[in-house]
Amino acid sequence: CYTIAAVFYIYIATLGIFYEPSHTNQGTILLIAASIQAVPFFGSPKYGPGSARWLRRFIYVAVLIPTYITAGISKFRYRGIVDQIQGRFILDAMVVDKVELSSLPELYMYILHHKWCQMFMSWGNMVLQNLLPILTLLGMHKNPIRMLFHSSCICFHLTILFLMWPNFLCYLPLHNLAWNDTTSWFLKEKTLAGRKKATPSVFVQNTWLANIQVGFTFYCLCSFFWVQFRSDYEHLFLKTLKGSESLDPYFPFSENSMFTQNGDPNFVCSMVLTSVVFLLYCYVLFFPKEASTEKPIDLSVYSIETKGAQPSESAGGSLNSKGKRFRFKY
Repeated sequence: CYTIAAVFYIYIATLGIFYEPSHTNQGTILLIAASIQAVPFFGSPKYGPGSARWLRRFIYVAVLIPTYITAGISKFRYRGIVDQIQGRFILDAMVVDKVELSSLPELYMYILHHKWCQMFMSWGNMVLQNLLPILTLLGMHKNPIRMLFHSSCICFHLTILFLMWPNFLCYLPLHNLAWNDTTSWFLKEKTLAGRKKATPSVFVQNTWLANIQVGFTFYCLCSFFWVQFRSDYEHLFLKTLKGSESLDPYFPFSENSMFTQNGDPNFVCSMVLTSVVFLLYCYVLFFPKEASTEKPIDLSVYSIETKGAQPSESAGGSLNSKGKRFRFKY
C-alpha cells in the first residue's frame, strides 16, 4: 500500500513540475522515491535497521545538502560575487508588487528601502546555502553541526513564510526526518512489539537491498553534479547560452537557479565551487569517519540464538558460538 501511494505521489508531483516549472518539489520526490526502497522493509529484522539508517543518511547526502549547495552555487553562477556581497539579488526576490503576500508588510518594505538589510540577508543566505551544508557534509557525525544546520534552515524557511510566501516550506518535514533518528524509532517499535529473534549475520550490510540503495544514492549524486558541470561547461566553452540564461532541466534534478536573473554571471567561480564540493563528497564517501557521537544500535533488545552459549543481556555486545563478544560498527 505504501509503495502504491508513493508512486502516485511522485506521479502527481512530477505533473505539477511539468505544468509549472519550480524548484520546490524535487527534494520530496527524491525522498519518496528513496523511501520505496526502505519503508516496505522496516518490518524485516534482516533489512529493517539497515534500511532505516540508509534512508536517514540519504536525506542528508543526496537531498538536503545537494539542494542547498547547488542553490548557493547557482547564485554565484548567475549573479556573481559582487551581487552576493551587496545583496542586490534580494531586490529581485522581494519586489514591491508582492508585498500584499507578506504577513509582515511593514518589515517587508523596510528591508526594500534599507541597503544594510539586503546585505545582511544576502550574507546570511550565503552562509546557509554554502558554508553550513559543507560543514554538515564534513561533520555529519557530530550532533552540534547537524543541530546548527537544521535549526538554521528551519528558522530561514519560517522567516520566508511570514516575510514573503511559503516557498520551500515542504522542506521542513525533511529536516524533521533527518534530525530525528529513524533507526532509534524503528528499534523502539520493535522492542514494544516484542523481542524478535535474529542472528548476527542479519545485520551484515552487504545485501542485495543495500547494493540497490547505495547505487541509487550514487545515481542521485552523479546527476546533481552533472547538471552543475554541464551548465558551466556550456556557458564557458560551448557558448550556447548568453549571459545569465539558465540551463535548468528542473526534473528530476534541478540546477536550483531561483532568483538568479539580471545579474553579473561568474561561471569560473561556480565551476570552482562545484569542483571543490565534488572533491569533498569524494573524500566523505570514500574515506568515512566513524560516527562517534551517535548512539550505537543496542542489539540487546533482540534475543540472539547461538549454539553452546547463552546470549548476553548487556548492551555492550552479545556472545557468539565461541563465547566471544562481537560488536557492530556502522
